[in-house]
Amino acid sequence: MGILNKLFGRKPPPSKRYEEGCIKCGELSFTYDEYHKEYYCNDCGWVVNEKPIGKIEITEKYCEAEAEESENTDSLVPSLGEIQEIVKAYGYCMEQEIPNPSCIADSSQLPYPKATIKAALLVALKLEEDEQMKNALKLGYISLADWQDGVGPTPYGVDTTKINLNGDIQEAVKTITDQMQGDKDWLTIAKAESEQLRQDLINAGL
Repeated sequence: MGILNKLFGRKPPPSKRYEEGCIKCGELSFTYDEYHKEYYCNDCGWVVNEKPIGKIEITEKYCEAEAEESENTDSLVPSLGEIQEIVKAYGYCMEQEIPNPSCIADSSQLPYPKATIKAALLVALKLEEDEQMKNALKLGYISLADWQDGVGPTPYGVDTTKINLNGDIQEAVKTITDQMQGDKDWLTIAKAESEQLRQDLINAGL
């Protein structure tokens, strides 16, 4: 199971607690993050600080490289447990189409600081092995350009959900004009950042 499935999954853990391995699913295969001193289940993503009980298989990862990468995004590298929460919360935003397609929203509407989400996505990309899931994480990373500082409470761009296409044409034009008001060309700014984010992924070998 890919890390994106683990992070975005919404199925509640079973009430049964297993005596060995993962207490949530019984899996005996774990990855140990030496940098953060954490074990996480390779099946459901459950994170614990103490070595699980039983005859378990452990793959070790040292995330110092991710820590160095995070410095370039103005954020400390998050732990695996924090990554779960950060990516899940950001994934929910994307699922709800926030901001609306073709619109730019204020970065304050993100569930975590933009730099923190960037750092979490980079670590998740380095841990993910499934190519399809990697592509989804890359899309999420590049889509961070759709949030910008200073846009304000009203998203910039054409929000078709607020336009009555069957109503008065002049009213529709006015709505579109109002939505495009602003002291900056946010679409151009977002496009430039999306290109930079693409380059970030290339530079990171992703």
